[in-house]
Amino acid sequence: PLLIPFPRPHLGPSRSHFSCRGGVYRASTVAQAQEAMTHQRSGKLEGEEFIEYMDNQFSEGHIQRTYRFYMLREDNGKPYKTQWVTDLDYVKKERDRCTTLLVKKGERKVKDAERHRRANSPQISPRTGRTRDPMSLVISTSRYLSPS
Repeated sequence: PLLIPFPRPHLGPSRSHFSCRGGVYRASTVAQAQEAMTHQRSGKLEGEEFIEYMDNQFSEGHIQRTYRFYMLREDNGKPYKTQWVTDLDYVKKERDRCTTLLVKKGERKVKDAERHRRANSPQISPRTGRTRDPMSLVISTSRYLSPS
């Protein structure tokens, strides 16, 4: 739901679609919230990577700025994003958390690829202790018979 943190708006007879919890009014649907506000401008926040802002003007003239984290994935183009909120610190924390997780995910992929490469490489078992002569014939695990 959309958060509207300001004193109870005067919306006339249609205010029943807003609920209040802890001084924050929530619109039950986006369409109902848009009845009470109009979009003014939006864009990328200067000096902050992957953070967008949007300014909304309410019917009584109040303008509210909301933020969200928005970053496209490199592999498939789908976005990582948060909901629009008024708390810039929350959005920054979500951005930092997501980028940290992506770095760790990349490190795991590299480590797993290396592990897979080592597991599939042809190498001699460390239990044998020595390399076998390709000209010898194996009779058992402990004795070799050389061709005469």
